[in-house]
Amino acid sequence: MLLQLPDNHEEFGILSEKGPHPAFRRLEVKYPLKSRQLLSHMQRVLSALAHWAPSLAEEGYLALLTFPFMKLFRHNQFICFEVILTIINNWCRHWFEFYPAPAFNVLSVVENVLAHQDKKLLLHFVRLGFTSQVYAWPLLETLFSEILPKRDWLRLWDHVLSNHPSFLLLCVVALLTTSRRVLLGAECLADVQVFLHQRQVIDINALIQEAYRLEGVTRSSVDVENVIDDFEALSKREYPTFKHYPTYSEDYPEQEREQIRQKELQYLSQRKEELALQNSLLREQALHRELHDFRLRQTSFKM
Repeated sequence: MLLQLPDNHEEFGILSEKGPHPAFRRLEVKYPLKSRQLLSHMQRVLSALAHWAPSLAEEGYLALLTFPFMKLFRHNQFICFEVILTIINNWCRHWFEFYPAPAFNVLSVVENVLAHQDKKLLLHFVRLGFTSQVYAWPLLETLFSEILPKRDWLRLWDHVLSNHPSFLLLCVVALLTTSRRVLLGAECLADVQVFLHQRQVIDINALIQEAYRLEGVTRSSVDVENVIDDFEALSKREYPTFKHYPTYSEDYPEQEREQIRQKELQYLSQRKEELALQNSLLREQALHRELHDFRLRQTSFKM
């Protein structure tokens, strides 16, 4: 198997025996699933993950991230747990480093690739006041499970798991660029949210092809693989210690949360100015080229 699962039955048993984690004891309130069995299995896997890394229990999207794999491995909680653990430890490794702030490090990679590949779409998002937290994070936190039907989701993840962990971020950009016509027509936040949180008719072949194209062309502009670590299989002796979390207090005061929000708004404003300047320079360069071509034509005409 591509993920090289360690088959640590004993460790999973120890984590499971600790019972439901307090964060997921009333999982049915937030996620009223029709299948009580699926809900029970999901509670067990989420609790085991929270016992493995207690800080994960605070992440509101852990259940969203877990859900598509729970449906896929609903009859084997052990395999499901090790798959999700491997994905968190590799593809999601850097998501938690700025908690409770968004994963700026990861989202900035998406934004930089989008800036190089489709500046018009990025400028459209900036004009509407959208950060990558609006147009990229919903795809990541659900691992594309809300926007793609199951068959397309499985096809996409065949490629995600077969490539470097950074390929997941390129898939985010690929989905945005292959859906640019719809997204350029968005006029408000609700338009983008509806698009990203509902099943869409997306050409999955075009999306995957675009992700591979981006992988080839971004190496010279945005070295994605240097930002995202290489794949590392779980140890066959014991599960790794979860180290990708801030060392400061987990109890963030509301005042500091507001500071984070203000910093994000400041970043958005700064980014808007940078893109406007880049746009101005590009227009100026285009004007110079047109003037140069015009003079060449005039010279040729006189001759």
